[in-house]
Amino acid sequence: MVKVKETYGVGTNDIPSECGSVAHGKWFKMLQRCYSPKQQELQPMYIGCSVCDDWLTYSKFKEWFAKQPHTVGVQIDKDIIVIGNKLYSPETCCLVTQRLNLLMTTKPKGKLLVGVRKDWFKFHGQIRVDGKHVHLGSFATEVEAHEAYKKAKVVQIKRWLPYVTYDMRIVEGLNAHIERLENGHD
Repeated sequence: MVKVKETYGVGTNDIPSECGSVAHGKWFKMLQRCYSPKQQELQPMYIGCSVCDDWLTYSKFKEWFAKQPHTVGVQIDKDIIVIGNKLYSPETCCLVTQRLNLLMTTKPKGKLLVGVRKDWFKFHGQIRVDGKHVHLGSFATEVEAHEAYKKAKVVQIKRWLPYVTYDMRIVEGLNAHIERLENGHD
């Protein structure tokens, strides 16, 4: 079988007939996030991310993907299990729903702290719950609004714990995120 260099000079699709499959799509997008300068310009949070050597070959990634308990309607997450992780690998990645993945995203909007929006006179705490923005109150300071966001985020993460017991690494990772938030970190 002929091996074909595919994505950005690093990925080898050794099963070309799989192009268009769910697993191939996840693999391709993962490589794109890590190795496409254009994609990283759109999503700078992926700058510095990489894929482990094994997963640079599609069949190796597909093997891992096929063993996961849920493969439909999920996204690959690299930093729930290991906070701040930049490496996509079997040890550091899991498959989660888009809603959980979005909940765990912590990118600030503009110069304000995460979960904070400002109008003319006040700071407002907000969080996304099940795809909808929820207003957490108005506050005199940015820090107070951010603290409200962190408390609400802990509540939302705890809501997910019963639903991810299919992978105890996710449970442990979410608990680590909760502990981090409760101890004053973002």
